Amino acid sequence: MKEATTNQYYTTIQIGFKGTTLNIVIDLGGKFLYFYSDNYSNATSSYRSILCDTQPCKVANVVGCTKDKCSDCALNPFTGTQGYEGLEQDVLHVQSTLGDRYTLNNLSFQISDPALPKGLAVSTLGLIGLGRTRISLQAQIASAFEIVCVPPTSSTDGILIVGEPAYINPVEETSNSSSFTTPLIRNHASTYGNGVIGNLTVEYFIDVKSVKVGSKTLSLNKTLLSISKEDGSGGTSIKTVRPYKSTLHRTIYGSLIDEFVKATASQNIKRVAYIGGSLLASIRRLLRGRRRTGPQVPTIDLVMKNKNAYWRFYGANSMFIVLHKIGVQGKFGGILLSAASKDANDGVFSIALAIVHEENDDN
Repeated sequence: MKEATTNQYYTTIQIGFKGTTLNIVIDLGGKFLYFYSDNYSNATSSYRSILCDTQPCKVANVVGCTKDKCSDCALNPFTGTQGYEGLEQDVLHVQSTLGDRYTLNNLSFQISDPALPKGLAVSTLGLIGLGRTRISLQAQIASAFEIVCVPPTSSTDGILIVGEPAYINPVEETSNSSSFTTPLIRNHASTYGNGVIGNLTVEYFIDVKSVKVGSKTLSLNKTLLSISKEDGSGGTSIKTVRPYKSTLHRTIYGSLIDEFVKATASQNIKRVAYIGGSLLASIRRLLRGRRRTGPQVPTIDLVMKNKNAYWRFYGANSMFIVLHKIGVQGKFGGILLSAASKDANDGVFSIALAIVHEENDDN
């Protein structure tokens, strides 16, 4: 689920002997599950601390120990706030697609400081880490249950199956010839504590070899696509904590924009300034001819190990509308910039608001 105000993705878990229900934000680059909940603390009697030099502590590969308690740092990637607390274990309740209930009896997690979850989506109490650690949620579930990940086909959506498959057809329809994997690579450098970059040793990186706009491969400095052996810079990371944001090196961005403008011009799509009128009128003019995948503009591909393995961005992902600029009255002045776009249901959503000193190419 996605919380509308913050655009943070979250899910619901049940934890503890009495199955306390908690809403938890999802972080693809997080190390483990942490939360703070009075309801959980008051209801449960089944959690226990992980002690130093025990097998669960060795598996967690923590920063250190506090009073014989296995302890580690936790990060709120939205605020940059860090916490340091001991790790606990308790039972996690899991429900299958058929309605059957299962338990994971020794889930490792952290009861955080009350201040750490501040800045997370409304009604959420913590964060689930899905990073490359042995105590991330999926790693702990995989150690207890069988997991099968089936990619999407032309006629079916992708699915994640935990335990015995309830639906056989999607698995049978996916053949080796029609599916490709995206290898995940590791960045050796660690900058844990930086809210923008995150902990590079547990984040996921993909090995992008080239970038295409339509059928044209961009002419790029290929070293920018690789992770630097000196300081860990470069490469392509994927994350869930920066909604609607793709950050590109300025030379890659410049080449992409130049080629995108050329490709759209060949489709008789003009690059124009703000066209005025009402919001809906602007959208209708700019998105005329849209389909399920959004405006019919050239696709953008991140190409992996071969030409058939790529991540594709359609018009719904690549196009947005800068609606207006408004002068800010008052002591400090400036310009208010507003940007919006459309989702797959033809709904209008706000991407960003920013107050700047002046409007220029950089902002």
